[in-house]
Amino acid sequence: MHTSRISCLLSLVTLALFFQSGCTQYEWSRPALPFKTIYVQPVTNSAFVPQAQAGLSTQIRQALIRDGRLKLVNNPAKAGAILQINLIDYERESAVRSSKDSEVALGFDLTLEAEIALFNQSSNEYLFKGRKHRTTTNTFGSDPSSNEDTFHRAEYQAMTRITEDLADEIASAVLEIW
Repeated sequence: MHTSRISCLLSLVTLALFFQSGCTQYEWSRPALPFKTIYVQPVTNSAFVPQAQAGLSTQIRQALIRDGRLKLVNNPAKAGAILQINLIDYERESAVRSSKDSEVALGFDLTLEAEIALFNQSSNEYLFKGRKHRTTTNTFGSDPSSNEDTFHRAEYQAMTRITEDLADEIASAVLEIW
């Protein structure tokens, strides 16, 4: 009986070591990129979105740095690729109405859309161009007939969320297989 426990325990340890050694050698594969450096052009704003350009530019750079496969450069001449981003649409749609007055919106869905292009400097051609990415978030404010200006504050705070989501989508588009 004692030997069967020992052999059972020895079998479990051997099995655990077998599975552990197999898992430690496994690496998640990420696609190899045809460039090692990237220049992110300043975001242009054809949609006249308030306070979105600087935040989106910063968040895209942070997302690319987090991935670690690309080095960001400050000079387009030193870049293997150039990322171009243009904000093309911004919408506010009422999502929640006041129970006292159906004309009064208390909550809004905010949608931001960007068009992006990725230019490969070494081949002198676009890897993709005219690709559109769109994200939506929501925001809530108090009754606009009150003297508080809570909607504009809420929209300002929501801009960080929506640009962060858009930045993650754009970074994924750059870092994935096209």
